[in-house]
Amino acid sequence: LHETSGCLNITRCISPENSVILYPTYHITWNNNELELRWSWFHLLQGYCQQPSERSDFSFNTLVEEPLSATKLITMVNNREQLTPYVIDSLKRYNSINDIHEILPQCTYEMTKSIMKNNSELCDSFMNMIEYITTRVLLVTTIESMSYDSQRHLSNFIKRNDLSIPFSYYVPDNITNKVVYKINFNCIYEPLCLTTNNLYIQMGSDSTLMMGKTSLLPYIFTDKRKQSLSTNVSDVIYRNSCIDVLFSKVRSASLKQQTPAPTVSYAIFDVHGQVTEETNLLLIKSTQLYASVQLLYITQDDFPASSSNENNDKDDFLSRTMNYSSASSSIISTVVVIFDKNYDNEMKTEQLINLFKEHYAKYKWPNIYWTTAPPLNSGSLQGVSEFKRKCRARRLLQQFSNIFDAIHSKAQEQQQIPFRSCFSIQLMFFPLTGDQHIDYQRLKKNHIKFETENQLHELFGKLSDHTDNLKIVTPISYYQSELNHIKKKLNDMSTTSEVRDQLTKSLLKLRDEKRKNSELNVYHQFMISLINNCTYMDLLITEVYLEIWRTKYVPNLKDERERAKEEKNEHLKMLHKQQDLVLHNGNNHEDVNELKLLNEKIDKIKKQFIEIDNKLANVDLTIGLMCDELFALYEYYSSDAPPSSKILDFRLVFDTLAKNIANLVYKGFAIHVLRHRPLIFHSHLMELTIKQLHKAHSDGPLVVLTVVGEQSSAKSSLLNATFGSNFRVSSGRCTIGIYLGKIGNRFSLISTSIFSKSSETHEVERFMESNLTVPKSTATLKIFAC
Repeated sequence: LHETSGCLNITRCISPENSVILYPTYHITWNNNELELRWSWFHLLQGYCQQPSERSDFSFNTLVEEPLSATKLITMVNNREQLTPYVIDSLKRYNSINDIHEILPQCTYEMTKSIMKNNSELCDSFMNMIEYITTRVLLVTTIESMSYDSQRHLSNFIKRNDLSIPFSYYVPDNITNKVVYKINFNCIYEPLCLTTNNLYIQMGSDSTLMMGKTSLLPYIFTDKRKQSLSTNVSDVIYRNSCIDVLFSKVRSASLKQQTPAPTVSYAIFDVHGQVTEETNLLLIKSTQLYASVQLLYITQDDFPASSSNENNDKDDFLSRTMNYSSASSSIISTVVVIFDKNYDNEMKTEQLINLFKEHYAKYKWPNIYWTTAPPLNSGSLQGVSEFKRKCRARRLLQQFSNIFDAIHSKAQEQQQIPFRSCFSIQLMFFPLTGDQHIDYQRLKKNHIKFETENQLHELFGKLSDHTDNLKIVTPISYYQSELNHIKKKLNDMSTTSEVRDQLTKSLLKLRDEKRKNSELNVYHQFMISLINNCTYMDLLITEVYLEIWRTKYVPNLKDERERAKEEKNEHLKMLHKQQDLVLHNGNNHEDVNELKLLNEKIDKIKKQFIEIDNKLANVDLTIGLMCDELFALYEYYSSDAPPSSKILDFRLVFDTLAKNIANLVYKGFAIHVLRHRPLIFHSHLMELTIKQLHKAHSDGPLVVLTVVGEQSSAKSSLLNATFGSNFRVSSGRCTIGIYLGKIGNRFSLISTSIFSKSSETHEVERFMESNLTVPKSTATLKIFAC
């Protein structure tokens, strides 16, 4: 899976033969009812994809024409229609599939019988199945109904809804008519292709089955809702040995005692049910190697019967789990949680912990923490008073908070290498499957290298908050923006002749600099290659890399800006008081001087604000900004550039670029219509790109949706929540762009987010109408955000 350069071959990794692994389930005895239910889910909900190698599913760009109702749902099942568009629509609107769960109980037997009157067998199957349709069932059937590319994209929507991503699950095999266990790396590629998350994995012994391992997660990760987790009893047998992935943050008061306490991000791998050699054992071993924290659940029944017999280690869950790899066991922090039926008796709980501690002391495991928890299954909670439940909850929160504070403090001292990519797990998994006799204790981590990341490090490693980043990375846009700014000042009739002379000199100087610095540079070449030649995964790696790069500087600058804001507010209060004092005392000399000093101080703070904003803009390097530079580059090559400096076959290169940018729009990538300061919009490359969008949906008219509102009135958030678009949300920034959508099969939608109504927005509307389609087939809708 590596190139000759030593970098990972992403294309080979995400190929079907390497991204999907199937295991037979001969070791599992399914009864007829369980098999029938499993088949019903996939057949009735149409959880199959005929051509999984196809490109992205159009459901991501489809706005459902008719809201889901009980009648509509039953009709879809009856007509063998996929529920996929409604599941995606729910996720795009951040409804977390709750809206679908509201509909399911409304599907009564009488209504179903009436709609399916010619198919009583289908009616019975649907009614037998409906109460067992959980969020996980809907997600798995949706995943299986899509192409591999769509599966990768769907995982981002699942993550944004704070739901658990199914990493492995059971599916019916149409060829063998058997149920198989499926490990699907496509489900975690995009959220974890490059990450700064710590890896957390939890699993339990056979005796902890249905004890509530997953239900304990909200006591460890307090931002997790019950709805985020796969804990429904109705599909518990279909989760056994399966793995879900979800994301969370833990506040750590131990990290340098900072205020407010910093957060530590985690990717959580939740192993349901049993650990078995036939299904998930090798995947767990591959994952465990990169974990920062592992939680191992046991009960008193797991205490070894004979401490003298060393052969019992093979049957001892703890010793067997800890010895998967000596490399991981010496670095990973292990929390052993003993499910204790006497949890309310703290003295007995302490005795139980000491019993296990004394037995396993001979192994001298480092970084190990012992604690207990009450069983959280419904049977164990029967008869427990509300008072006891609250006491247990408070105690659990406190004990896990203390443990994780200690873990984070020690991890900071050790400066552990964090988990970087899900490709690390995949790269470890395949050698294990190929060699069943491998010595697991000698497993070592693979340091994943990406060619794109190496290039990014070379390009951005030398940049900082002290370098002229906009001038270096986006020179054409930078100089054009500066020139337009000066031209705007020159057009101001109130400008004095002296100032005009200075501005004219600056204009000539900037034009000269632009001629010298507007040639094709390494940043242009990188961005063109990224869009034209690389995978979407490379684009995501670039996005994550730039986010990490910005994090070095943006938080401190924002703190500095906040302090300046507080200082300004204090001085404004003092200024208002001083103004009242001057009016009251009749222009007293000392009072007037004090008022003058305050005005000067406020002017100084305002200048400081401008400097900080300029610094923030200087480090706000994004893919969108670099894409804007390509629009400017095309204009330069079309008109200003000397023939000797042009790219070979530059028209062909940019035609390909326009097509690929249009394809990115289908994945929620927003094209900036208005760009730079002062705002500009016209671009021949944008014309080419928009025409590519229109080609894809030439069966109906396009609709331009314009959202108009004041600054920071949540316009981008409105579009993201309504249409599932991907506009960058950044308070105080002008995020203006277009996103393609589709309603039914009748027309496409292009939404434009506008910061305020101005002359530029009128020009944009005319530009869109003239380039998208003929005026007769264009509809325009405006939404005002207040």
